[in-house]
Amino acid sequence: MPLVSICIPTYSADRLPYLREAVASALAQTHSELDVVLSDNGHDERIRAFADEQARNDSRVRYRRNDPSLTLGGNFNAALQAARGEYVIFNGDDDRLLPRCVEVLLAEHRSDTVVTFANHYIIDDKGDRNDSLTGQYLVAFARGSLPAGVVADPVACAWRNSVPLPSSLIRAADAQRLGINPRVKACDFEFFIRLAAEGRPFVFLPEFLAEYRVHATSTSSAGVFDPNVLGSLDPIEVPARVEPLK
Repeated sequence: MPLVSICIPTYSADRLPYLREAVASALAQTHSELDVVLSDNGHDERIRAFADEQARNDSRVRYRRNDPSLTLGGNFNAALQAARGEYVIFNGDDDRLLPRCVEVLLAEHRSDTVVTFANHYIIDDKGDRNDSLTGQYLVAFARGSLPAGVVADPVACAWRNSVPLPSSLIRAADAQRLGINPRVKACDFEFFIRLAAEGRPFVFLPEFLAEYRVHATSTSSAGVFDPNVLGSLDPIEVPARVEPLK
């Protein structure tokens, strides 16, 4: 069975209760060949103590710390470059993977596919699912109308921000070659656009394989103004049909 790296970037012990859930969900996968990378962008010894405990209890867990601290994208990239698996999944330190996430994504992944992605539920700060918000996300990010299977237009899919990071299985060699842009806050959005521009197939599963947490202290909930993403994406040429999305 292929080794899959689950990268969990983290930075604050204030989110330690969420991080415990994120790591537990990674280790509970039905696919057992895992490399769980905790990448710490902070300097709180409570995170190190938690990570050391996890590593003692399960040899699949590895811990690394950035010194000095990096940007958000830099921490994601550090976790990615440390991954040892043939495939990689990013799990936010406040998100959860459902038990069959890796197994199902691997089963649908083709030899020529660069990324296979699925839907995810929206959960609140207590971990309860929000069905209404989940439905709104399906519409907002155009996954509710996306047919299952090979995505007909990966470039448009990426520019619509339809690919959710927590429920995406990415070929590690391609991800590590491209890297996560350390200068961009919207690093997942920018990454998938660059990946789609290479012309490799994307595959979509309508199943719900992860839980994405929306809460008051999350970066995405607060909104992100990111002028750097404009400079990064503007030079990327797109077909005429995608120009309105760009």
